[in-house]
Amino acid sequence: MRGFTLPEIIMSFLFVSMIFVMLVNLYPMSYITTRRGEYQMVADTLAQNVLEKSRGGPYEALVPGPEQTLEPIKRGEVVFTPTRQVAAVTGLDTDYCKEIVVKVTWEEKISGRREVVHRIVRSRVGP
Repeated sequence: MRGFTLPEIIMSFLFVSMIFVMLVNLYPMSYITTRRGEYQMVADTLAQNVLEKSRGGPYEALVPGPEQTLEPIKRGEVVFTPTRQVAAVTGLDTDYCKEIVVKVTWEEKISGRREVVHRIVRSRVGP
C-alpha cells in the first residue's frame, strides 16, 4: 500500500482551493445581477404605468412641452424618478398625433445612474 506524495497533496489542495474561491465569488455576482434585474423590472413597470395613465386620459390633456418630473417612488434604498414629456410627432399635426416619452432614472451603488425610456405615439380617434 502506497500513500500520497507531498506534490500530489499540494496539487489537490490547490485544485480544491481554486474551486472554493470560484464558488465564493459566484454568490456576490449573482446577488448584484439579481438586484440589477429587480431594479430594471421596477423601472419598466413604473414607466409602463405612467404611459397607461397618459394613454387613458383625455387627448386634450396631453399638452406638448418640456419634460415634467413626476413623483419619485422609493423601493428599499433606491429612489426611482419618472419624467414624462409630450411632444409633437415630426411631420404630423398635434391635433391628431402626439408622442409620449417616459424616462425613469435611478442610482445604483455599483453601476451608478441607470435609465429606462418608454415611448408611444397617441393619436386622436374620432372627430
